[in-house]
Order: sequence, then C-alpha cells, then structure tokens
Amino acid sequence: MHRCVVSVLFILFCSGFVFSEELVVSLTADINHPLYVRIQELFDEIEEQLDGDIIFRLVMMNYERCRYSLIHGVTDGDIGRTRFVYEGETSVVKVDVPLTSFEYRVISGQPLSGAGPDDLRNKLLVYVNGNQAVEAYAEMHQLNYYKVVSMEQAFMMLKYGRADYILGAHADYLYFSASTWELSGLAVCSEPVFSEGVFLFLKKEHEKLVGRL
Repeated sequence: MHRCVVSVLFILFCSGFVFSEELVVSLTADINHPLYVRIQELFDEIEEQLDGDIIFRLVMMNYERCRYSLIHGVTDGDIGRTRFVYEGETSVVKVDVPLTSFEYRVISGQPLSGAGPDDLRNKLLVYVNGNQAVEAYAEMHQLNYYKVVSMEQAFMMLKYGRADYILGAHADYLYFSASTWELSGLAVCSEPVFSEGVFLFLKKEHEKLVGRL
C-alpha cells in the first residue's frame, strides 16, 4: 500500500500536476447583488490568468463577521467597499489596485438632479453601518448622520419621515429596488455624490500573492 501511494505521488510530480490554492473570500452581498456578480467575473478572469494556481471561493457574511473572520484568520480575504476598512490592522494586507468602483448616490423622497455637501447639510443623513466611505465623506463635510444596521432599515426611516436622505452605493439601490416593496415612492439622485474603489484584502500570510493580483 505504501509503495502504491508513493508511486501515485511520483507520477503526479512527473506529469507536472499542480494543486490549486483555494482562497475563501468574504463579501457583504449575495449572489444576486451587482457586487457579487462583478467580483465573481473578475475572480474568474484572475484564475484564468494565473492558470488555475489560485481558486477563489466567495462567501456572503455581514460586515462585522467579515472583519472578524479575516482579522482572526478564519477566511483568507475580504472584499472591502472602501480602502479604509482595515486601516491600522497589522494582520491584514491590501491589494492596492481596486477591483472595481462604486458610485454613491443620495436617495430621497422626491426626485433630485444633483446633491452636494451644501444640499445635505442640516439634514439627517442615514447610511449602513460598516460603510467607511460614506462615514468619511460625512465627517469631511461635517454632515449630520446616523448609522443603521441594514439598507432595509434605512429605506423604512426615509419612507416614514425619520430621515431626510440615504447615502449609499447605487448598486445597493438597484439590488433592493428589484426585490423590496418599501422602495415605492423613493427616488435616487441622477448624479453620483462621489465614487470609491472596491478592494481585496488578504490575511498577512498571503502577502506574497499581492504582487500577482
């Protein structure tokens, strides 16, 4: 039996057989979300370019679990919607080139052609917890903001007059508008407020892969 196993391994070695390395990567979107679809397309392209040396497996988690899992080494990577997600975390490395980018737009109870800092000042702005891009924008422009746990909660606050605006990724709006009745009567601004890159973060032990990605 021992000889048989050794023989098989020897044959695989001589034939140039290579075992792929699987990387489990988390993200805060399900398979129907535009972000999931786009990241899966990009990962398929990267896998092909690397001749299958690396295989990516996407798993959906909420924001807190994504952070905890990567920082504690449970997952191999995470898709961060902004460059700031793991700022200061020494156990995590960032692939500097963004995978893609998101437009962030204002959602309100009435049609808007454009919205800038002056339009949002002295209004209550809501956004989903974990979205550092929006928080950084609100802090920079000294806007009055409130964090909620989900886009559904943000939509309900806006619909019932408990908030003036939502600031979030346009891709999230497209996703929820196709599946959520609470969006009736709400309007998305026709122009983006700002854009932000979407980045791949890896645990420190995969730092050697950053240059290849």
